Amino acid sequence: MKRIFLALFVLAFGIDLAAAQAPTVLCLRTPVGNCIDVSPSNPLPVGAGASTNTQSVPINIATAATTQLVAAVSGSAIYVTSWDIIAGGAGNFQLVYGTGALCATGQVALTGAYPLTAQNGIAKGSGAGAVLKIPVSNALCAVTSAAVQMSGSVSYLQQ
Repeated sequence: MKRIFLALFVLAFGIDLAAAQAPTVLCLRTPVGNCIDVSPSNPLPVGAGASTNTQSVPINIATAATTQLVAAVSGSAIYVTSWDIIAGGAGNFQLVYGTGALCATGQVALTGAYPLTAQNGIAKGSGAGAVLKIPVSNALCAVTSAAVQMSGSVSYLQQ
């Protein structure tokens, strides 16, 4: 039945299946336009997602600051499998990565600055696979814009 619908769709919209080959790089775009390579040639490491290798850290920030959530490990990437945040007041929340103290060196945005209001938040990922990838030897940090409580958690695999 699925094949019949696919054939009708192809006929109706004139899709050239020969040209629809798998790309060499399949990008998952973050809100700020970064590309996370999720192509078959760059799969998640074994154990990414729902695994005994995943770890979690709490997010507990009450100041306008950059806060390190996951420390860099030389030669290891960080695969965020889920994260959530809820605000106790109005303020922006953003995930970034970089090296040095508090990701200050080479800081790159992983997300846009989410404008949150009191008792509102956001959650991404289910733990079944990576939603963000931090390059090798970089730390994961959070940037907050106001002195309000931001609470949540990050689940990740580091290897």
